[in-house]
Amino acid sequence: MQLREGNLTAKFDPTPSPSGNAETFRTKARFHNVSGFDICNVFFQVVELSEGHKLEGVWIGPTEQPLQGFDQMIIGHHPVVCGTNSEADVSLTIDMVSRNFFNSFVNM
Repeated sequence: MQLREGNLTAKFDPTPSPSGNAETFRTKARFHNVSGFDICNVFFQVVELSEGHKLEGVWIGPTEQPLQGFDQMIIGHHPVVCGTNSEADVSLTIDMVSRNFFNSFVNM
């Protein structure tokens, strides 16, 4: 999967997060399957998330089906297939404990 250039948005929601002391950070990205194969059961791994922040969840469009729940817990969901040459919108939500600078790295 390849991130579609110009299709990444990120914003802070000032509403306190369910598990944090501060707000919620939301990001949405569009990915394009450039491989010659269907990709089944997409999942994400947050490799690094500094400052004690926690992953609230990962959703995939167009149905906004949840893929992962709080702190990377895999949710039993219908199989997700990203067909060859198709696109998928993916949303990640992070519960913030503070609004300080933080690092995050995600594998798909």
